[in-house]
Amino acid sequence: MGSTMSTTAPGAHTNCVPKTSPRSSRGRRRHRSRSRGRRRQSPLGLFIRGRRGSDDESEDDLSVSSAMSWEATNAPPSPRKPPAPEFGTTLLAHRRPEVYVELTPDLMLYVLGYLDPKARHRAAANPACRQLRDRVTKNREVWAHLCSSTPWRIHRSDLEHRPVNALRRLHRTVVEATDSVDTAPIADIARIMSDHARVAGVQVRCFRTLADRLHCETFRKNALDCGVASSVVRALWKFDECDDVQVVALHCVVFLARPIGGAEGMVYHRGMASRGLDAFLGESGGIAAVLRSMRVHLKNSNVQAMGCWSLVNLALNHQQKLALLALDGLDAVLAAMAHHPSTLEVQFRALFALINLVIPEAGSVSTNTMDCGENAAHARVVRGVLAAMRHFPESEKLVRCGCLVLHNLSLDDKNVPHLLAFGVARPLQRAARSHKDADVQRSAVSTLRRLRVAVAPEVDVLQPTLRMDGSR
Repeated sequence: MGSTMSTTAPGAHTNCVPKTSPRSSRGRRRHRSRSRGRRRQSPLGLFIRGRRGSDDESEDDLSVSSAMSWEATNAPPSPRKPPAPEFGTTLLAHRRPEVYVELTPDLMLYVLGYLDPKARHRAAANPACRQLRDRVTKNREVWAHLCSSTPWRIHRSDLEHRPVNALRRLHRTVVEATDSVDTAPIADIARIMSDHARVAGVQVRCFRTLADRLHCETFRKNALDCGVASSVVRALWKFDECDDVQVVALHCVVFLARPIGGAEGMVYHRGMASRGLDAFLGESGGIAAVLRSMRVHLKNSNVQAMGCWSLVNLALNHQQKLALLALDGLDAVLAAMAHHPSTLEVQFRALFALINLVIPEAGSVSTNTMDCGENAAHARVVRGVLAAMRHFPESEKLVRCGCLVLHNLSLDDKNVPHLLAFGVARPLQRAARSHKDADVQRSAVSTLRRLRVAVAPEVDVLQPTLRMDGSR
């Protein structure tokens, strides 16, 4: 029986089995293991390294490299290995993730700046690779920069002789301390402020937490008993050049100086028995620190407004008011008004502080009377009050304080002719016509009567006696 052979045309389609690679599976694995050991440089990487050595570098590359370069030294690069790539050149590869990017310390600091303090420490202290460990985690300059930069701002002199492990522990402790402040009791907050008295960032965080809680009278009393006032005063002296620290510290002084069991603006001639308030007295006390802060930051409206507000409550105690007048506190308030004539908050707080400061205090030797000439403090007070009332005629709270200041000055019969000479009658009449507030009405009408000036007929005279201590 014969066999037949089928023939196919040359153009016909046939199902062919694909040919297998002649290389065995063991050979393929060996080839892959050898290829993994070599790292091929991409074309862009070769281009970047070639551009670094060329002389025709563009102005943009030079500006990026010079603006974000690491601390330059005069030592020449080591001849054994090529210098590390410039920080700016690595940014050229941001669209090519497959390009190898050198982890320089300044690159890591740039990236860490976008993280919050807790995540920043976690990323720097827990290296993900050996290169990150050698160049960041074990780099002393990196941790010194993290400790001295925002938000901690530890002075460089406090970090000079500390090794990298000590700097890393310091950074961890300040991060953990500030992380627990929000929910910590007052005793723990006082301890944190004492332990980190030289760290501006910790002090600011504690002051902000205290300012939110000191509205409560019970918390305020516990804070005074725990010595928080001393910590606040110490921070005012220590960080006298940091305006943000001064603002939050002065805000705490506002509440700490507020009388226990009384409202703001209530005068206490018998004194307030509290050992915490002793921190405000003395040459290095809180009153001197507040006045120094106002003089150093004279152009900062926030410091001036908060400083005048703290003087409002500091002047409520007889002993503190004597110390305030002895340290020329009246001049500090007038300087704030003169340097910020168009800032409503500064003018209002300054007038609020003047309400009690212009009242003569028993036991003080006053040279501020208007008989001493136009440069006397009380004469400058009248000019400042009239300027503020003229600049902000629609602000009822400011006009109220201005009328109270003029009323307290009119209580001294020697000041009456000087007040008339300054022309205070017209502003008082205008205030009584424009504002229906009871305090404005009573203070303006009472002062006009002392000056023996007719009250406008459309003004309704209110009979109740006015309390001239600033309380409402």
